[in-house]
Amino acid sequence: MDLLNEALDFVRPALQSDGGDLTLLGVRDDGVVEIEMIGACRTCPLSMVTLTAGIEAVLLQRVPGVTGVVSQLPEPVQSSSAPPFSPAEALAAAEAGKSAPAPVKPPRRRLLRRH
Repeated sequence: MDLLNEALDFVRPALQSDGGDLTLLGVRDDGVVEIEMIGACRTCPLSMVTLTAGIEAVLLQRVPGVTGVVSQLPEPVQSSSAPPFSPAEALAAAEAGKSAPAPVKPPRRRLLRRH
């Protein structure tokens, strides 16, 4: 377990430099390490690349007995005060006297002119 923690500590600075980190959840009998990506890693579109090319590669190289790494998805955060997002929910909110979220306007594109 010490080698595993040392290997995880080796990859942590790279994750933390982007505002993320990981939590070790455990090691299965088949040698698969279970982790949870947290912080910015939780929603990063490149988290699977980080998991396989970064974390898994380091653990497979440095920790005997590790056969793979899987990331468990955290439970989604539920908030009762979150604004409705679908048109049906916005309509229901309006009928209930709540304010619907303001529509998001796309940014204006500026054309560059050559002189």
